[in-house]
This record gives sequence, structure tokens and C-alpha cells, in this order.
Amino acid sequence: MEVTLPGECNFIVTVGGKQFQFRYGTNVAGVIKPGSISRVSGVRMQVAFAWLGFNQVQRAGDKLNIQLETSTQTFPVSSFAESPRCS
Repeated sequence: MEVTLPGECNFIVTVGGKQFQFRYGTNVAGVIKPGSISRVSGVRMQVAFAWLGFNQVQRAGDKLNIQLETSTQTFPVSSFAESPRCS
């Protein structure tokens, strides 16, 4: 699936008092299957001072495992229950 947005979308997800910044590009794509999205493009997450792209997102119960370029970050599914407000 591929989606074209009118512009970049920056948003913050807060988990346990820690903030994580995400960015959707103008073109977002991925292969959607039950419990996962693979070949993700157009979505990045800020880790330290670098913006890293996603490779895959997998659901494991009430957790989402986001596979970044160099590591995997786990979030509660509830952190993404609402559509982000872009800034």
C-alpha cells in the first residue's frame, strides 16, 4: 500500500515519560499483512541525533516491535491508537 500526504508529518509518542519523535514523509508505503507491516518506507524515528528509517513493524500481543535500521524499539499498541496530530 502507498499513501501520498500533502506534506511531512512530525509527531511525538510519549511512553513512560519518554518522548519519541516520528516523521512521515510525503510518500509512505509498506506491505500490510495480519500482524505486521514490512518493506516500510517514508517513516522515520529520531534516535539520539539521527533519523532512522523503519524496515518492519510487528505486533506481539499488546506491543509493537518497530525494526529500525540498527535496532528494534518496542511500544505499547495503545501509543498508536489515535491518528497523530502533525506539527
